[in-house]
Amino acid sequence: MKGVNHICSGMCMKSSFTLIVLCLLLLASCGGNKRSDEIIVERDQVEEHRPGVIGMAANTQSDSVNWISGSEYTYIITRAKDTSLPKVKNHDQDYYDNTINLVIKRDDGSICFEKKFTKKNFESVVPKSFYESGVLLGMNFYKAEGNYLKFVTSIGSPDENNEEFYLVLLTVDNVGNTKCEVYQAPKEEDVDE
Repeated sequence: MKGVNHICSGMCMKSSFTLIVLCLLLLASCGGNKRSDEIIVERDQVEEHRPGVIGMAANTQSDSVNWISGSEYTYIITRAKDTSLPKVKNHDQDYYDNTINLVIKRDDGSICFEKKFTKKNFESVVPKSFYESGVLLGMNFYKAEGNYLKFVTSIGSPDENNEEFYLVLLTVDNVGNTKCEVYQAPKEEDVDE
């Protein structure tokens, strides 16, 4: 009887060991196979809340344009964070708002126009949701037309992972008057001409 018990316990141990090995092999082989309905999100795609207040990097751009009587004018657009402006909360993160300084110079170097813009300058044409949760993102030259230079200005989310912004057309005339209106993208036939 003692020999039979010893043989049974030996067989049970071998069976248990074999079962454990099979389970481990099964788990290892399943881990390498991805089902087609699985959704994989990589870790670096998730934007985490960062403590403190974030500011966008300063930026300056300039170029020349033929304007009044075919003369060459130079515009300089400088964006900078402004810690004196009210902070903006966007996607649970606090941001500094920006100012944009626009300078337009004549071909002799004299200043034709200079003004520092804040988001407040565009409040009348920007929807409340963009105004309250957005910052002054940037300004780009659009075109020279008659006595006007036109710039497209954007207000929206400073988070690089979000493309939430609102565009405003800023028009500057040859005597320094400005006008803001909602930017209307050109129609396709206008672009083709």
